[in-house]
Amino acid sequence: MVRVGIATFLETLPLSCGLDLPPWNQRLATTVFDDPRRAAAALDAESIDLALLPADLLAPRSQRLEIVPGLAVTSRGGCGIARLLYQPPLADIERVASRCDGHGAATLLELLFAGSGKTLTFDRRAPQARLLTLGEDPEPLAEGWRSLDLSTAWGEVTGGPMVWWVWAARPGIVDREIYGILHGARSRGRHDLGTHLEQWMPGAGAGRRREVLRAFEDRVRLRLGNRELAALERLWREMESLALVPMAGPPRLLSFGGRPNCRPSRGE
Repeated sequence: MVRVGIATFLETLPLSCGLDLPPWNQRLATTVFDDPRRAAAALDAESIDLALLPADLLAPRSQRLEIVPGLAVTSRGGCGIARLLYQPPLADIERVASRCDGHGAATLLELLFAGSGKTLTFDRRAPQARLLTLGEDPEPLAEGWRSLDLSTAWGEVTGGPMVWWVWAARPGIVDREIYGILHGARSRGRHDLGTHLEQWMPGAGAGRRREVLRAFEDRVRLRLGNRELAALERLWREMESLALVPMAGPPRLLSFGGRPNCRPSRGE
């Protein structure tokens, strides 16, 4: 039995759809964590074997864990996975209200603010700025407030996509059957996304669910190919430059006994 850890941020659910149900639960024992940092700590302690982790949490573990090829939550352009609501001027922001504990949005915001030389402070209450993730219903912007989509901002800086989440496993855990199950979960989650959103967003209105569905269809990608791997390496290099993480090597992909760290084909 492979022990799996997931955190239920909205954008991750299409990758973990049905893993706790028959027949897949005959091979997988799934634990839901309210904070991805707890899933990462459980991997460190070897109390779980496989977890869907934010890309920034994988960076310091990059040489100890294997990435499952082909699967990720990535985005290009305004997708709503993470947004900063703020009162201008943007350069004056020092404190940010955030309830998305463990989400990579906070790290990405720090990277985007790196040029200002400021160190951002995150807490539950801040009068000037608020960080929102996809599952949080946006409030109407008060007069004078603005919204910054972090995926859009990152793309303007790097020219590439943002990699938010990847499947990471202890070496030797993921065999071809588990690999197939994870890809099957993505297929199920993507195919029935509109139906699933009614379950995953029970308090949201139909208009809000349509907005999220359009984001998935237009700008969120559930894939990890060569472009995304290059973007992941860029993210880690930027984190190293700010000393947010010790030196991280290139992404280490599982290979099923092939040559170490083999990359996916262009078509994956």
